[in-house]
Amino acid sequence: YELGVPSPEMHYMVTDGHSYGYVCERIQGKKSYCRLLAKDPKRIDELAKHFAEQARKLHSIRLEGEPWNNPEYNQEQIAIEMVEKTPYLKSDTKQRLVELVRSIPSTQTFLHGDLSFGNLITTGEKDYWIDLGDVKYGNIAYDLSKFHYNLNLFKGGFIARYTFHNSKKRCLQFYDKVIMYYFENDAEREEYKCNASKLDVVRDAILLRSRFAVWLLLPRIQQYFGDKPTSRWALFFKLFGKKQPMY
Repeated sequence: YELGVPSPEMHYMVTDGHSYGYVCERIQGKKSYCRLLAKDPKRIDELAKHFAEQARKLHSIRLEGEPWNNPEYNQEQIAIEMVEKTPYLKSDTKQRLVELVRSIPSTQTFLHGDLSFGNLITTGEKDYWIDLGDVKYGNIAYDLSKFHYNLNLFKGGFIARYTFHNSKKRCLQFYDKVIMYYFENDAEREEYKCNASKLDVVRDAILLRSRFAVWLLLPRIQQYFGDKPTSRWALFFKLFGKKQPMY
């Protein structure tokens, strides 16, 4: 709010001794962009253009100096640390993933942390960003691609329906239009898509915390690196044979 991000005014923090939250200004008559799209799908082009404009304004902010020089706000460093903690990967695979992260240009760009059209609300006269509890700094690809990744994590459309109140197809159409409006030319758009594809692999690796995640995601990581994916049956027996790390 102090940086000029259009958001509800923050008042004070609250806690029960374990969890934390905050009390903020209530925006009367607000609706999220995903609710607006669900109500009137014909507005998809208009809403995507407005969303892209607001995202560009958000990403024009640079996070420098105190308190932002704390490593906890460095999205690149956080991604690297999470990769290194992944239990099912060998050290050389982790190193390849770390190099993938480092190949994405570093910036001091303000990142929402959970950029989606569910977290931009409007009164019809003014837009507000909400759920800013995961603000970081880094390359815009971390912000723009997270929504797309979450939609495609599973084949079904329940994430789209349950979280964004729209079909998966419509959500993906909205995302494509946002990317079209966000970038000024094809070169910028292609650079973003390249960085986004790298982050998809990194996110797959970070999720390898359970046997189910390994069974589902490890073949995708192997395929990205050009290695022959381990068969589902072989993965099943390796997982329950407790042979790790396995790739």
